[in-house]
Amino acid sequence: MTLVYVTLAALLAKVTATFVVGGVLLCLLVILLLMDLRIGLALLPVSIALSPEFSVGSISLRLDDLLLAVMIPVWLARSILLREKIPQPPLTPMLSAFLFINIAATLYGLTFGNTTPFLALFRNLKYLEYILIFHLAYHLPRTEKDNRVFVWISLAASGLLGIFGLIQHLTTGHGVPITGPRGEDYNIFAGYLLIHVACAAGLWYFLRDGTQRLFVLAIIALLLYDLVFTQSRTSYLAFLAIIVFLSLHRDKKLLFFLAVFLVSYPFFFFFFRYILPKAPFLGLGLGSASLTVDCEYIRILWETGLVGMVAFGRIILSIVGSAKKALLWKEAPFSQGLAMGVLAGVVALLVHSLGATSFSTIRTASSFWLLCGLLFNRLFLIECHSPQRHEES
Repeated sequence: MTLVYVTLAALLAKVTATFVVGGVLLCLLVILLLMDLRIGLALLPVSIALSPEFSVGSISLRLDDLLLAVMIPVWLARSILLREKIPQPPLTPMLSAFLFINIAATLYGLTFGNTTPFLALFRNLKYLEYILIFHLAYHLPRTEKDNRVFVWISLAASGLLGIFGLIQHLTTGHGVPITGPRGEDYNIFAGYLLIHVACAAGLWYFLRDGTQRLFVLAIIALLLYDLVFTQSRTSYLAFLAIIVFLSLHRDKKLLFFLAVFLVSYPFFFFFFRYILPKAPFLGLGLGSASLTVDCEYIRILWETGLVGMVAFGRIILSIVGSAKKALLWKEAPFSQGLAMGVLAGVVALLVHSLGATSFSTIRTASSFWLLCGLLFNRLFLIECHSPQRHEES
């Protein structure tokens, strides 16, 4: 019995110490965020890149989930208390409509027993999290210099993950796919790499500073090494789409609609065969699709039907339109590079979504919406300071 008591005491002490350390770190984070929320935004891409997945009961969480759980209340509280006027990005109405469609589809699915309350709530909260990441990236950078710093931090974080993948490959053997941090699979890891290869390539295309071009070239080389050894054939096809897009960027509209047609055509066959007889407009509700579904288009049609697919397409087209607008500012090469990177990333994820749930899985979706938020923030800042503005590349 004495041994049992000693063991229980040791375990209790360990748990207590863990909670104390966690509480202290949480208080420190809150203080830092109250001082400047941009600290949290700087930490966000690092946590998205490097955080493993861990379980709390039956819920899988990551460090970026915990960071956002602190950032969002602090951001909202500061905005209310300081009565800050928060300008809304042009994408907000479409994102709000998308959330409304998700909720309506979920209620429909719950009514007919197509999904469960826990899965439905979890999936809806995840989409809300991605939209809040977009808004944080849109609202928090105050200057173009701030914006540039956050883009560089995102690329540097992807480089750190690239080093992690390199070490993983060298230590696990040449026949084992690189999967990234614990809890990730090789296909989603490859999707994360693609987003940042696209962003780095877009910047390299337009930047004039030799040091900056060398940095993004090193990031591209490192991430491509990892991409090769993910053994993800869908990702290889998506990387080919990036190359084709950047090569034919002068005719982006044609290439984009060809990509949309290519990736959407087969899945409307699935829709008419399986979903149309049951719930053609709102689908079967969020959480109704099996976790084994590895195609974003099938998941959207399954869970939110034609209405959800139209809303998704409208959001993508709005992002493309805003990015094309930024490409016209020849006096702002960094803005042009970021816009080109986001456009290439959209094309890559549209193709990658053939074999992965790229727009709804945490590491890829969070990264995509973070970069989109920074692009829209840059558009807002430039328009506010035009025509007197002057940007350093």
